[in-house]
Amino acid sequence: MKYFLLVILCMPAINSLSQFAYVSSDRNEIYQLDLSGTCSTVPFPVCNVNNSAITDIAVDVFGKLYICINDSIYLFESADPSAGCRFVFSFGNYKVKCIEIGPDGRLYAAGQHLLRYDLNNQRLTDLGELPNSITAISDIVFYVNRLYLSTAEGSIYEADINDPSRSQLYFDTKIPGFSGFIVAPMRCSNATSDELRLLAFENVTNGKTAVHILDMEKKIIYTNYCSVDITVTGNSGFHPATLVAGDLSGLSFSVKPSSCVKVADGRIDINMNTIPVDLTAFSFLLNNGMENTTGVFTDLKSDNYLVRIINKMGCFKDTLLHVPSLTTDCRDTLFIPGAFTPNGDGKNDIFRVISPFPYRDFEIIVFNRSGQIVFKSNSILNGWDGANKSGLLSPAGIYIWQVKYRNLNGQTVYRSGHLALLY
Repeated sequence: MKYFLLVILCMPAINSLSQFAYVSSDRNEIYQLDLSGTCSTVPFPVCNVNNSAITDIAVDVFGKLYICINDSIYLFESADPSAGCRFVFSFGNYKVKCIEIGPDGRLYAAGQHLLRYDLNNQRLTDLGELPNSITAISDIVFYVNRLYLSTAEGSIYEADINDPSRSQLYFDTKIPGFSGFIVAPMRCSNATSDELRLLAFENVTNGKTAVHILDMEKKIIYTNYCSVDITVTGNSGFHPATLVAGDLSGLSFSVKPSSCVKVADGRIDINMNTIPVDLTAFSFLLNNGMENTTGVFTDLKSDNYLVRIINKMGCFKDTLLHVPSLTTDCRDTLFIPGAFTPNGDGKNDIFRVISPFPYRDFEIIVFNRSGQIVFKSNSILNGWDGANKSGLLSPAGIYIWQVKYRNLNGQTVYRSGHLALLY
């Protein structure tokens, strides 16, 4: 399997624990990819066979690096770089796209056919043809003893080793430029056991690759863990160590009550200032439904809410929060004055509807006695200053108002009355 160790987010990288994977690039080079939080690359000295392009690479549990070039496999003893590499065998004309060392120690390859080569007995077995629907294969990997294939379109297929023609789509990640993936055991803070994750590589621009984390069981993508300054064309893990995720403690929350138990104007703010990382490194989930990357949830009724904070590796922290209400009296409460004096003395100069609740679908219209509209608004916060459409003060007298709104029970209410404009 393809394993490595990583320290991210809230925990500082520790050089002595810095782990890496091998990746090959479109420049026909192999790099050590440091995965301790920086995703930096270091060129790795390997043999070059007639300047031919590297198709893919794979590493066995002993650290031996197998390189696929022109349908042939070469072995590089990574423990001794000076030893160079040697020819192992050829697949012939199978047009192999990618290779992987299986948990049984045998080498698997995929093109249009799924192949298996026994490195000890030097026996090549054609396991069968893959479905025609699986095109542009980018990589293969064993995950929980099952073989998966990825395509450049971002589809992941579960391969049927006994009958490759029956291989089926498992997870459509919809990641364009999907160039491969690596299996990684991961341990979240306070966890007692490892969980497997896949690191997926996506070629986003010339010379740069984005690294995402995939939860294969839940079929969830945690995007943009880091980026690599090369175009990845093949990859393999190396060290069987555990990814260590940062701590998610030290969070704080601000809660704004709703104005009434039936009014959805409460708010939750997740404060991340105690964690020295970019806020976009997290996603926030409310009651396993509403999700964002801001940590702000609005339009909430008075209720209990389960807030989940998720980091880029899929580790999460759950917190139960309560949004209270300022009152349980949710009766329609509108005060509509019967008169106002827009004379500029600062007293009762504006005619407006007064309510403790932000009623929805609100509308107010004021007519003169001739039926002409002199004022109209869809906000309960706006009021009439006595001016007509020309901006001139309306004459003193009796006016008619109409109000429409949706009450706290969701019913549309219509009210009307008279208003005296006095000077």
